[in-house]
Amino acid sequence: MIVGIKEILSGSADVVAIVSNRISPDVRNRGDVFPALTYQVTSTQSTEWSTGSSSPRFASASVDAIARTRLDAEILGDKVVAAFEDAGAYPTSDCIITGRVDSRSASEFYERGGDNEMVYITTIEATLTEVN
Repeated sequence: MIVGIKEILSGSADVVAIVSNRISPDVRNRGDVFPALTYQVTSTQSTEWSTGSSSPRFASASVDAIARTRLDAEILGDKVVAAFEDAGAYPTSDCIITGRVDSRSASEFYERGGDNEMVYITTIEATLTEVN
């Protein structure tokens, strides 16, 4: 089974130093403190080899690094990229997870609820591979 995205992100000391425990699936609640991370597993895929040998399994993920300034969102995005690309960092009982960042983009929004404060988001799209 693919290691959970939250475990990968919360397993990075650099990420936790910035967001503490503000890592959640889907969206942050209105009024939450920033910086924070939200994540989604966008797809999973597994194939079975005709030889019966175990095959790699894949998951695609999207992570939003959210902060009050664009620079803070970019710095947090850098830490997320490093967490995904640290191939040896997340062994499980019988497999290892490797990550590859597929894309990165930036955007800005007014916070939900009509607040006049902006939040800046760096979005990281990644593919994680589980290899036995």
